[in-house]
Amino acid sequence: MSAELPADAAAGSLTDAETWSVEELDAAYQRALAALDAVDSEILATAGEASLGAAAAAVSAGTAARNETPPSAETPASAPEENPPLSAAQVIEACLFVGGTALTAGRLAALLKGDYTAQFVEETIDALNRRYRTEGRPYEVRLGEGGYRLVLKEEYERLRHKVFGLGPREVRLSQEALEVLAAVAYHQPVSEAGLAELGKPHAGPTLRQLLRRDLLAVQRETSDPKTPLYVTTPRFLSLFGLGSLDELPRPETLLYK
Repeated sequence: MSAELPADAAAGSLTDAETWSVEELDAAYQRALAALDAVDSEILATAGEASLGAAAAAVSAGTAARNETPPSAETPASAPEENPPLSAAQVIEACLFVGGTALTAGRLAALLKGDYTAQFVEETIDALNRRYRTEGRPYEVRLGEGGYRLVLKEEYERLRHKVFGLGPREVRLSQEALEVLAAVAYHQPVSEAGLAELGKPHAGPTLRQLLRRDLLAVQRETSDPKTPLYVTTPRFLSLFGLGSLDELPRPETLLYK
């Protein structure tokens, strides 16, 4: 099971996203905001950690201050615009939330329906993640197999398991998946070609399964960005009761053939 937000929170699919109107995107964005706020409230109320409480209080105080500040007597309050235009960041955020699938930077740039580039999308996503960190949000936009997703941060995994009843004991892996996972764990970062050299020549489908379950993640080297390298995730450590990769058992010889 991946660390994505619950599937039932998604309000639609991007199958026909290219035909979405501004009004539909705006409605999707408003649903996304409401659902994200609900996730924040649930997590911050349940976590009980001092740092999380402080972050929640700071965000709440800022919101309350904005809501309670009366308009200046010298400047009459203007009526809010009925349909304010969505910013590029809002469209990207809404698409990632309601899409239900990973989206590449190029696909998101196309959905913006303007003179936008993949680099612009990547920079906007970086800005969104900085804002999420500043506001103490429990989720982030993460690049993985197939593109970008809006996912829950790793440190909230145990809490998500508690809320939705999904724990490590429910994970079932085939012998093949366990062998590929072990190969990656001991040789990471490793490419699919590297796994073939280790005796797993047809690991592609299994790698994708492990990526979906958030047991593996993808890294890319600057020198060769087109070749994905596979590494284990914090969830892998949690599932196998490891504090770090240093705690992996070290047999003298590992045979995968």
